[in-house]
Amino acid sequence: MNKKTLSYQICKWLFLLSIFSLLFNGVLYLTLEDKNLIFSFIGAIGIGIISGIGALITRKNAS
Repeated sequence: MNKKTLSYQICKWLFLLSIFSLLFNGVLYLTLEDKNLIFSFIGAIGIGIISGIGALITRKNAS
């Protein structure tokens, strides 16, 4: 596995982890209705966008 493929894998797993975190925090927010959970919800969205863009960029370079 070369360096470009490894960076793609890392970005892909970060994106999947942020999607899971987004779903989990969304369920927690809907059930508990705690206003403090919205910050982790927004953070998961930000990390998902950044890692998704990174995965797209590294995917083109890894091919």
